[in-house]
Amino acid sequence: MGNLIAFIIFFIVLSNTSVFALNLTSSAFRNGEYIPNKYTCTSFGYSPPLEWSGVPSDVESFALIVDDLDAPGGVWVHWIIYNIPKDTRILPENISQTIKLANSAS
Repeated sequence: MGNLIAFIIFFIVLSNTSVFALNLTSSAFRNGEYIPNKYTCTSFGYSPPLEWSGVPSDVESFALIVDDLDAPGGVWVHWIIYNIPKDTRILPENISQTIKLANSAS
């Protein structure tokens, strides 16, 4: 089975409605590319490093959902992380899989 392209949904909790251009990137792969094997269940299953910019000043927190839209059994939710502190701009490779991260994200 080849590597599948995951669909990443990034939510921002804002205190006010505003228009912005959020930029979410990974140093491990580019938008539209296959995700490298080490980030899949056929290898280590690490979470990829992620970084974002273009965040409005009224952000209160972030949430991130990683879905696999073309998984053999239908849409597969790989992971969800929410309550990411508003000053966070980077999630490193292979983040903790515990219920609470050190920075209080869940």
